[in-house]
Amino acid sequence: MAETSEMLSLMLRFIYPKRSPVVSSFETLEKAFHVADKYQLEDMYQQLRHRLSLADSPISAFRNPMEALRIASSLGFQDEVDLAISVSQNQYQLNTIDSLLEVAKQTPSSIPWIKLLAIPLIRNEIISDVLLNFHGTPMRLSGSSFARALCEFCSESHHYGAHSSPPEWQARWARGVLEELKKQPMNAWERYFGTAYLHEAVSRYGMPIRTPRGDCTCVEKVKYYEYEFIGWSSHVLRSLQSRLECLKELEALR
Repeated sequence: MAETSEMLSLMLRFIYPKRSPVVSSFETLEKAFHVADKYQLEDMYQQLRHRLSLADSPISAFRNPMEALRIASSLGFQDEVDLAISVSQNQYQLNTIDSLLEVAKQTPSSIPWIKLLAIPLIRNEIISDVLLNFHGTPMRLSGSSFARALCEFCSESHHYGAHSSPPEWQARWARGVLEELKKQPMNAWERYFGTAYLHEAVSRYGMPIRTPRGDCTCVEKVKYYEYEFIGWSSHVLRSLQSRLECLKELEALR
């Protein structure tokens, strides 16, 4: 494809410079790299590369680290890639929704990477935060619909939240649910909050569950307190779904 008059003019100013030509946008920079490579203009190529790391350059990693990262990575400029990553990490909290939306707005080319990498990471972080917070809502058993179904030993240790760790059956169930939810779409989650999966997850590590005071019988009692268990586990599921609503803005990016 023939070069535009703008690119030809820019190229000639690099070849016969009176002063260094201004490259004011990343779009122009990308085209200029193509021209320099096509016509084997090594000096022009290196000058363009140098501008990616100049603090006062309008096309540097300091002005727009995400665009600089995109171009530097596509051309194999490792030093400039490292600089752009460092500036990005200082400029954005890339594990927050607001920062990722700002990145997507400034650099639309980052959207596929946000969807591929950031959304699953934030999703898994939220799932872990809910399921492994045993002393907070909704996982806390004290005061829940399932509290009265705890066996004698677990009730004494956990009913008032005095114990430093969750009942073993709850920890096993949460661990199993956590691993499954990371792999499954949300519309397939409900089965992991039913009694069948509770038995599956808990028995995976051996039964009965031994405690210093005797065998835990909470899981065996579920058949008599299924309504209470489902009430508690459904609340956990609804809480997860509510927390994950925040991802919809990222998922809708185009």
